[in-house]
Amino acid sequence: MTHHASSGGGISGLCLAVALSRISDIEVSLYEAADQFAEIGAGVMIWARTWNILQFLGLDEEFSKVAHAPPDGSLGIMQFQ
Repeated sequence: MTHHASSGGGISGLCLAVALSRISDIEVSLYEAADQFAEIGAGVMIWARTWNILQFLGLDEEFSKVAHAPPDGSLGIMQFQ
């Protein structure tokens, strides 16, 4: 039996899609209302438990490359242009 799941293109939807895609009998479709992905200038807070989920999914290293602050609780360095 194949089950279907849909998710959006935000952080939560993408994480859900990755997690569900690892289950062989679930077909995942990703839908996003926006025409394209773009920065909107808003900050994103990642809580410790959310970071644990990113680690579990193997997404933590890639996410940390684009994050302005490390997940260790320090403030990190924000660069302004």
